[in-house]
Amino acid sequence: EVIDMDLIRSPKGGPGKNVDNGEVTFTYALFPHHDDLAKATYREAYFLNNRPIMINGLGYFQSAEFFRTDNENIILEGIKVADNGEDVILHVYNSSAIHQRAKIEYCNAFPTHETNILEYNTDVSAGAVNFGPFELKLLRVIL
Repeated sequence: EVIDMDLIRSPKGGPGKNVDNGEVTFTYALFPHHDDLAKATYREAYFLNNRPIMINGLGYFQSAEFFRTDNENIILEGIKVADNGEDVILHVYNSSAIHQRAKIEYCNAFPTHETNILEYNTDVSAGAVNFGPFELKLLRVIL
């Protein structure tokens, strides 16, 4: 077996004079899998590149028991208090290359609406939420 790693670089004439000069640090991981890139590959790559998580300075955590979904392709990417100061906005991401449907629960409550970046309700979230491939959605939860 042979493992090949290609590192892509910008050409010297790229976006600045000092492109590719100096020391570069990066992270990589080997994740054995069969056949095509599987959902587990996307999920592991996402977690490799998007950690650690801290909540109110309390430290890092491995599991989010306050967040539940019935679909392992759906990842909680972020949580914020809504601009109205009462609701919670969940940033939820589909880590797969295909459409997904998921039931989502946060602190024993369910999302009521999808919102846009300005937190205007754009769609009612009744029951399960539909996601496109690699789609990020903002979901309002009224606690």
